[in-house]
Amino acid sequence: MEEPPAHVIFILATTEPERIPITILSRCQRYEFRRLTSDDIAARLLYVAAQEHLSLAADAARVLAVKAEGGMRDALSMLDQCVGTGATVLDADTVRNILGLIGMEWVFSFCRVLMDNDGREIIRKIDEIIHLGKEPTILLTACIEHLRALVLCRADANAAVLSSYGDMAPLLQEQAKRIQSGRLFDMLQILQETLWQAKTSPMPRIVVEMGMLRAAQPVPAAKSGTEPVSWGQRLQALEEEVHRLRRQQVAGSENNVAALSPATENQEGVGESSAPVRVANTTVPLPSFGDTDSGTVAEAIPENKKTEEIPVLPEADTEEAATAPAADTFSYTDVFKQVETILKKEKMAAVSRCFACGTLFYLAEGQAVMTYNSPFHMEIVNGEKAGKCIEKAFSQVTGQVCRVQNFLAADPMLGKFEKKNSP
Repeated sequence: MEEPPAHVIFILATTEPERIPITILSRCQRYEFRRLTSDDIAARLLYVAAQEHLSLAADAARVLAVKAEGGMRDALSMLDQCVGTGATVLDADTVRNILGLIGMEWVFSFCRVLMDNDGREIIRKIDEIIHLGKEPTILLTACIEHLRALVLCRADANAAVLSSYGDMAPLLQEQAKRIQSGRLFDMLQILQETLWQAKTSPMPRIVVEMGMLRAAQPVPAAKSGTEPVSWGQRLQALEEEVHRLRRQQVAGSENNVAALSPATENQEGVGESSAPVRVANTTVPLPSFGDTDSGTVAEAIPENKKTEEIPVLPEADTEEAATAPAADTFSYTDVFKQVETILKKEKMAAVSRCFACGTLFYLAEGQAVMTYNSPFHMEIVNGEKAGKCIEKAFSQVTGQVCRVQNFLAADPMLGKFEKKNSP
């Protein structure tokens, strides 16, 4: 290639020119070849058939041209395949039968049934075409190509790729007017997914039947206007609605927690005892999210209902500390239930329900550690005013100032408290 003889011309053909080394490209002239149009291929096939004295109809040539997808070699190979069967006259139906394609009339009829969502007729026609020896994937491919033709016909009725329809072009235009573009796109997407599943499934017929029935389902119309919304748009609208309801729920719960704040935040009367509270080192299992007495947390927090003004929790003083039960008689379960009871008595519904979904993990040295499985519950109890109410309830039960910390159950920071719980 460095110094070829004068009579030698090297022609390199590739579909991946970007992989040719620059040292080769620098010594070559580059020509970009394009795919042939369907009209060019059909005209060439008719010329070859005339030279070989073959009876090839124009509509059959268009079928071969479209099937070749721009490749002249593929078109000639398919023509040779048709001639090899011994057929004396090659028309469109003969070519489709030889190549294993489905007749255009049958495709029109099946797609009409598909648009009408006639489930019984869909199953009957699938059974009919399979009994004729066609593979289920061939049926899918024919329907996908026809739906694509309908989309292109709505965009440009004179598109070159529609030339294979020949005399049936008016029927194609009429069928294209019967269906909206949005539903066509949805049907194409469903059938393309079905085709991929059918190629990898051990039972492709079942996949094809289910995919066809699913594609036939009409998309509900939009709230305003006659144009139906696509399934993708419906899914997006549902996701947006879910996010809106979640934000609304969180905003409503924040308003309720704000209304649960004590009337005063004076803590001067709280005892400053430094003696730790000795409690049994026991923990209770984490409750499930729905283990509440009267419904879920979402039901306990009305959307637009403000809670009543909550009176101040009585603060612990020296007399209460003196009359408080002995520390050794306490267990984590006892303290947890007493705090929950105080919150309920003071009509702190939202906070008490979220608190009830937690677990008292550690209690000693004026410090209480609560764990929660749900970030939503933590968001409620971590509120500034709700947190102060819970701390005052702990202080009242233990008889000393108690600071409360909240963690998620999987937080690695709980390790240090677990070590303290160990005897």
